[in-house]
Amino acid sequence: MLQTVHDLIVRPAVLRWHSTSDMSWRSLSSPASTAQIEIAGPDPDRVLLVGGGMTVGWGMTSHDQALAGSLARQLSALTGRGVSLDVIAHDILCDEGTIAPALSQLLPTFDAIVITPGDLDTLLLLPLRTYRHRVDAVLDAITELIPAHSHLLVIGLVPMPTVITMSQAMRWLTTRLCAALDREARLACASHSRAAFVPFHPTDTPGRGGTGRTYETWAGMIAPMISEKLNSSSDQSIR
Repeated sequence: MLQTVHDLIVRPAVLRWHSTSDMSWRSLSSPASTAQIEIAGPDPDRVLLVGGGMTVGWGMTSHDQALAGSLARQLSALTGRGVSLDVIAHDILCDEGTIAPALSQLLPTFDAIVITPGDLDTLLLLPLRTYRHRVDAVLDAITELIPAHSHLLVIGLVPMPTVITMSQAMRWLTTRLCAALDREARLACASHSRAAFVPFHPTDTPGRGGTGRTYETWAGMIAPMISEKLNSSSDQSIR
């Protein structure tokens, strides 16, 4: 019954708001869906940033100004190596674990795959079981394709009230759902030996538009754990 209400009422209403409201971040500019960022340095790490949400770079005109560029620069500073970062803005969880053929061919070439879950899961009040199933399926699919030394990291969800204006009731609901979805992602990563969950709890974001400084701050919250994983790799044969 609850699933039926969700599918027939909640989902259509949220999607309509998402596509028409001036407060939806979908009304903001964003860079192209794919890009590559190169940071010069020795023995460069190859990193893939893929997902929806903050990977998209809402409010920016290039990925160099957005999360991808900030993350590449901070990883290089932390490791002392170069970075070749590919960004693919796509909600990887929306296809329930299926991996596009083009992405399947790319995956074996990366030292780290960083996934940011999509930006609609919280607003759509996605059932926890459905979210866990999708995360598990994506982790299973990617694990089968990446080499032994590669790392797979799932970033926590961006709390919706930090980026869009909401009613008090929706803020209360989405904040709690975001925490619950993160728990499911953490459990999914714990059940996959190759995967790690990266907590993400921004407190000083300036609003839905974002700025270069916002993305620098966000990158700074996740870069230390990613760089630690990269530094722990004993086999660097594909760099």
